[in-house]
Amino acid sequence: MNPWDLVDNLCDLALSEPIHVSERVLRAALSFTTGTRGAIFERHQDRLRLAASRGVDQAVLDNVRKHWVERREELLGGVAVLDGGMALCPIMAHAEMIGLLYVDTPHPEFGVPRDVHANGQFARAAAHSVEWRR
Repeated sequence: MNPWDLVDNLCDLALSEPIHVSERVLRAALSFTTGTRGAIFERHQDRLRLAASRGVDQAVLDNVRKHWVERREELLGGVAVLDGGMALCPIMAHAEMIGLLYVDTPHPEFGVPRDVHANGQFARAAAHSVEWRR
């Protein structure tokens, strides 16, 4: 990862209108993690709706659905789910899970504490856009 790419993405994010934040969060998260696919889902009751994505295919949607069904209580409680090279991070606002940030990467070292913390921060940034859309 080129540090200047991350700085450029973070500057774009800071200057974004709320409607564009989701796309910019994904770009920054994928740049930071050298991820290949990413998505932001909005939560409406017990359903998830795709709000923004990069490189997402049916396999990603199925994987998110599987983890949502199997690990819902953890996610609702604000706990990120890591599975191989995939992270599913709750997007929280006022102690309520309002969405999910999905990022995956082919790199085997993905999921180290640095990545978990960074994805949590990216999810926090995405909350601004998800909350604005509600």
